[in-house]
Amino acid sequence: MPHPPPLSSWRPALVKRLVRSVSTSTNVFVVETDVGPAYLKALGNPAGPHALASELIGTQLARLLSMQTFDYAVLDVQPENELPFNSDSQALPGPAFATREKRGGDWGGDARRLKKLTNPADIAKLVVMDTWLLNSDRCPPPSNTSRRPNYDNVFLSTENRSMEKFTLVAMDFSHCFSLVSGGQISPRIANIDNVKNTEIFGLYPAFSPILKRRQHWIGKALAALDAVDEQAVARIVEEVPAQWELQQSARSALVRFICDRADYLKNNIHPGFYSQPDLSNLDETK
Repeated sequence: MPHPPPLSSWRPALVKRLVRSVSTSTNVFVVETDVGPAYLKALGNPAGPHALASELIGTQLARLLSMQTFDYAVLDVQPENELPFNSDSQALPGPAFATREKRGGDWGGDARRLKKLTNPADIAKLVVMDTWLLNSDRCPPPSNTSRRPNYDNVFLSTENRSMEKFTLVAMDFSHCFSLVSGGQISPRIANIDNVKNTEIFGLYPAFSPILKRRQHWIGKALAALDAVDEQAVARIVEEVPAQWELQQSARSALVRFICDRADYLKNNIHPGFYSQPDLSNLDETK
């Protein structure tokens, strides 16, 4: 069983001030906390409270696969923080999902930068993660013609590295599990059609030639799903704050889906993991 990275000692207690807002589906805030800068996704965001639940669950599951993640915490927003989403609304008080700011930046789609990764096998893990959790927010499956690959949704960290090397960091899981129920997590997530969905998520065109040459990386990533057991998953889902409105029936179904889908994927290696159809009409070097 792989060993997840040690838990972070990063424990922010309060939001001191707003630095700026970022225009995303969840309207991310960059804030200064009592222990430094952080990215914050708060209640009242346009994507809804289940986006916060997906972030917390997805980040912890990524750690189960021994992936590098941002340090994270559930941080309470206070009424006096006054974090505006836009001119008409602002973040609601209550628990928010926060991640510690890292040095580095978005990938942007440049295939040459992938050659400088310190953890290139995590490319396979990221594709397996997105496929496992039905995450269409990074690189949707080819059948989804309404969405383009989001090249800014892959983070390359330079933390403790020179500018010549990067570490791939698993981040942004806010739209996992959201193929059904209008973006909300419902008991329907455990339907057999979702468990046995054969589409491949997260497979950018630039990833395909790498995984074709290193097919054993996919095998190892799928084997890492052995670390997923029902008790561990139940503990993760149980940590979702009640204010994020994940009903008990949805929690139970989500635990079943995560475990059943892990079993399905590790026992049914799909050839699509190694090849992305021709997407030459898309800009790979954005």
